[in-house]
Amino acid sequence: MKKNIINTAIFFAATILFITTMNSCDKGYNDASFGYNYIYMPQATVSGGLNLNYLVPAGLDSATYNYQIDTINHKVNVYLGVLASGEQANAGFTVNVSANNDTTNQIISGGTFANAVLLPSTMYTLPSTVTVPAGKHSANFLLTIDATALQAYAGKTVLLTVQLSNPTRYMLNTVYNKTVVAISVHANPYQGSWTISSFTYHWDDGNGWGNSGEAAVVNQLPNSAPGLDDIITFGSFSGINPTGSYKRTAGADGKFASYIDPNTGIDWSGKFGQLPAGSGTYLINSDNSVTITIGGNTYHSIGCSTTDGTTMTYLLNPVPFSPGSIDWSNYYGDNTNKFCVATKIWYVLKKQQ
Repeated sequence: MKKNIINTAIFFAATILFITTMNSCDKGYNDASFGYNYIYMPQATVSGGLNLNYLVPAGLDSATYNYQIDTINHKVNVYLGVLASGEQANAGFTVNVSANNDTTNQIISGGTFANAVLLPSTMYTLPSTVTVPAGKHSANFLLTIDATALQAYAGKTVLLTVQLSNPTRYMLNTVYNKTVVAISVHANPYQGSWTISSFTYHWDDGNGWGNSGEAAVVNQLPNSAPGLDDIITFGSFSGINPTGSYKRTAGADGKFASYIDPNTGIDWSGKFGQLPAGSGTYLINSDNSVTITIGGNTYHSIGCSTTDGTTMTYLLNPVPFSPGSIDWSNYYGDNTNKFCVATKIWYVLKKQQ
């Protein structure tokens, strides 16, 4: 028993000594300054160390985009920055900023990016230096690009390596002191004004009973005829955003299409009205589908399937159907079943010269 008491006392004494020592260490840690102070570009680290690439555009919305469109001056501003690591890196410093075309050309030659080109020096501006003021660890700066000139590179990835050098204080991180800005310039097959060559749909209920076929929409929705002479205009993209103005204006008859079946009174605009009349905007989504917005209403369609620059096949979203939507008691009757089981709806558009 005595031996156990002695051992227990020794254990508690050791525990108290350990806790006291750790408290002392914690205090020293809080007050200490250790580690190296390195200057680097945060944008060079977004891949998690895989590469130095900084893909533009990126972000979920205007609050997280890594760029900003200056619509007044027709510029694209790419957000970049400088940061000094280390607890005591707050004395302030200045660092030089420049383009490293040798690195960019090596990346282009290596084929990392398809259809990659060097951003010409005539199309952008960079500050020659960036200053991080005393009391701060970081500062932001902009790569400013001519948005209008950028459209000449549609379908390409435009590259520029931005590099830091010669800091007035602290050391450079010689890996992350440069960032490869890779700007994806969307091709725009829609831009221009288009006339309607044809408007067709295919239906098939998939049961093999013969209720399938193909017809001009106007043959079965005669109220859609006034829309066939409309002009559909897609504006140019705004900078690198795959979005622009949209307009569908009435033709010589001054009337727009109606997609109400005169026999049943059912409005089929959800299927056939996805290129709506009026003025608004259009957006090319990440899956290449198209969203048109007019007055708070949105219209989603599949979009361009084929084009040679003068003729475009534009697919509407057929909207999935269920067997329950079929009127089995009037299977071969009016057009309701055909519209329900539409599997493909498309315009053929001709570009105005």
